[in-house]
Amino acid sequence: MKKTIQGFGLIILTAVFIMPFQGCGKYEEGPSFSLKTKKGRLCQSWTVDKYVDPNGNETAGTVDDGIYTYEKDGTYSWSDGSVSISGTWEFDDSKESIETTITVITAVTASAKIIKLTSSELWGEDSDGWQVHFKAE
Repeated sequence: MKKTIQGFGLIILTAVFIMPFQGCGKYEEGPSFSLKTKKGRLCQSWTVDKYVDPNGNETAGTVDDGIYTYEKDGTYSWSDGSVSISGTWEFDDSKESIETTITVITAVTASAKIIKLTSSELWGEDSDGWQVHFKAE
C-alpha cells in the first residue's frame, strides 16, 4: 500500500511539473517546447531550403536566393554575394509574425507568419499562403 501511495505521489508531482509546459508551442509546426528564446532561435543566418505554394507544391531553394541574417539588435540583412540589402526586424506583439522593414527609396515593411522556428529551421508564410522554409546557415 505504501509503494502505491508513493507511486501515485510521483505521478502527481510529475504531472504538476509537466502541465505548465503543455501547449507552450506558439507555432503550428513547433517546437512545442524550447530552452532557447524565440529571439535566440531566430538570430542567425538562414538560406532558403524550399518554397511551398498554397496548393502544397514545392520548389527547391538555390544559391541565388541569398543569405538572410537576423541580429539580436534588431537589424536585418540579405545578400546574394553581389547585392546587399539591410533594414530592421521585429516580432509582432504576439511573437507569431516577423515584421521586416527595408528602405530603398521609401520604407517597405513585409510581414510573415511564423509556422516553425527551431535552431535549425524557420518556416514563414505570407498573407497569400506562400511558405518559405529556411535552414540555418
